Amino acid sequence: IGVTTTEAIGVMLAINTIKSDTNAYVGDNSADDPSAPLAAGFSPLVNPASTVAGSYSVSATDSGDIQSAAFTLQIATDGSGAGAAAAINNTDTSPTASISGAAISATDLLVQANAQNTIQTLAMGFAGGGDGALAGSAATGTISDSPRALIQSGAIIDAANNAGVIAGNSDVIETIAGAA
Repeated sequence: IGVTTTEAIGVMLAINTIKSDTNAYVGDNSADDPSAPLAAGFSPLVNPASTVAGSYSVSATDSGDIQSAAFTLQIATDGSGAGAAAAINNTDTSPTASISGAAISATDLLVQANAQNTIQTLAMGFAGGGDGALAGSAATGTISDSPRALIQSGAIIDAANNAGVIAGNSDVIETIAGAA
């Protein structure tokens, strides 16, 4: 906020970023070499050979919320006022759910990866002046998801009823920008 009798100039910039990876993994160390070390970020959750009475699921969800606001108010009673506001917001999530090199027998099987990100942004620029005024604003939101659901590398699946492999997102971007 700037108030003066001569010239008033102001700029506001807000930048927000979320980056995350979530992994859910069932399987041995490697379908080709059981003595190999685990891939980075993975750890076995169950014995590689499992029989389950009922439903079996492997699920990974990555979520992030950004709520951002950028405002500027510049007033010059006898001069000129100029104000600009900008908000830049980004999310980058990579949830992965996988079964690799495991034998699983169950009534129903679900391998699911979900990305659930929300960006809410408001950018406003206000200016006033006795000699003139200039105001502006800009707001951006970018969501980059890479959800992956996999059954791979020698996995043996016996699902008596249903088997599902689902990767999806439910992302929302709400942006308002204005100037006066």
